[in-house]
Amino acid sequence: MKVKIKLSQESIDEARKKINDYNTALKRKTTDLISRLGDEGYSCVAKRLQEIHWTGELASSLSYTLNGNTAIISVDSEHAIFVEFGTGVVGSKNGHPSIDGFNYSYATGQCIGWYNVNGQVKFGWYYYNPELDRLVFTEGMEARPFMYESSLELRYEKMNRIVKEIFNDRS
Repeated sequence: MKVKIKLSQESIDEARKKINDYNTALKRKTTDLISRLGDEGYSCVAKRLQEIHWTGELASSLSYTLNGNTAIISVDSEHAIFVEFGTGVVGSKNGHPSIDGFNYSYATGQCIGWYNVNGQVKFGWYYYNPELDRLVFTEGMEARPFMYESSLELRYEKMNRIVKEIFNDRS
């Protein structure tokens, strides 16, 4: 923003008004930006959950809130971390693309071990599947980094466009 003033009271008052108007517009645009990024981020995560065919409790726990100058997109599901990062032997081979910095271990836990499954010895665990009403053996699952991939899409594909739309608006 460029403001030219003359050394007169009227010119200084006009410059002060322009600066105040600019500050007001900047605050409004910043709020709009955070809201738009939150909306887009929420949509990205919802889309990713559909793409990996993960619906039900995990998808329904997706939420989005605005808290001051922060948009918070979260999932309130106990198994979201396992979907995001993967589990077991399978997850350790096809893990999260950004595992560094997280205290996350694959193929650990009280129930994991070597089991005879249909005559083959496999490393994994059994869990109860209520849909099948029986125990099911698994060696884990690969990571489905729906939050991570959504953050990349928002950051590299959508953010610049949204910023330009909001801040190029002269109102």
